[in-house]
Amino acid sequence: MALSTRQREVLDLEREWWRWSPTKKAAILDRLGCSPAAYYAVLRRLTPSEDALRYDPLLERRLRRR
Repeated sequence: MALSTRQREVLDLEREWWRWSPTKKAAILDRLGCSPAAYYAVLRRLTPSEDALRYDPLLERRLRRR
């Protein structure tokens, strides 16, 4: 199953949120228009995903180490 646009946006934001905003919370609200809780729920579901690993291997490995 391929990643949805929203899932790719979450991974993109996780990779580079600091470029868009001084705080991660503000970046989540500004870029995705959702609550941090909703953002982290999507991120948690993506972490073990092979599709996420193919989309951004470096980020996914970093998230898996956490």
